[in-house]
Amino acid sequence: TYLYDLPSGGTVADTPGVREFHPVVDADDLHRHFPEFDEPSEECYYRNCTHINIEDCGVLAALERCEIHPTRYESYRLLYESLKEGPRRGRMHQEGGKPVV
Repeated sequence: TYLYDLPSGGTVADTPGVREFHPVVDADDLHRHFPEFDEPSEECYYRNCTHINIEDCGVLAALERCEIHPTRYESYRLLYESLKEGPRRGRMHQEGGKPVV
């Protein structure tokens, strides 16, 4: 594993051979890791808004007003859906008691 410090802050990990990454965060807390959602989420009608296909969502309204970048929101949406699915057991299937990839 190689770690690269970013000039704007943060670190990127290069992990050759790793196919999947499962962050340790609850799907319902994911929005806390997207600071640009903080202010718009105060406009959400529902206190526990997921910001995914919800009526009267401040984050979706900010997205429509171009106050949140679409690719940033798409990252949130994909991560949220992945976390809601839960950890996968890889792409292995049992066949005759032996794992098959």
